[in-house]
Amino acid sequence: MPHNSRLQPTQCRSLLSPKCATLRERHRAAEAQGVSPLNIMDREAIEFHDSVLSRIDQTGEQVRLSFEPAYVHRSSGDPGRDAGTGWSVNVELTVFGSVPRVTLPHLPGDVWDGGLRINDLEFENVVPLPFESTGDISLALELTSGELVQVTGTRAALSVVGQYEFVENVPAG
Repeated sequence: MPHNSRLQPTQCRSLLSPKCATLRERHRAAEAQGVSPLNIMDREAIEFHDSVLSRIDQTGEQVRLSFEPAYVHRSSGDPGRDAGTGWSVNVELTVFGSVPRVTLPHLPGDVWDGGLRINDLEFENVVPLPFESTGDISLALELTSGELVQVTGTRAALSVVGQYEFVENVPAG
């Protein structure tokens, strides 16, 4: 994995940080953290907030979280920040080499907030689709019920498993 010295002088570490203003800076930050740069160029992302966590399945060291539905933002700019469209679609996030760190919540549950961290790279509420990465994985979701879901592992994969349904036009924000 590349060393952090490849980061731009802005020390862009979170893809949603104001210090990561351009896609090129985000691309370099992701590459420095061992995340596939192609994921950063995608113009589609799940927003944990407004998604529904419907199921958590654990098989050995693999945990699969199903969001049915997930809220997905599409944009020609940066999803979650720039204007675009909102869509509803089923999405699965699988964490490999993992162990849930808390008891399973009552499901289904609306997600209030969430974040996914890979090594030192943080995705706050918005994660590119599709997405796959290896490293020190840490997922934290807070449900509107106040329950927390925390999963750690060594590899994560996020993918769409259903048909898209249009929800709304999304202004820049």
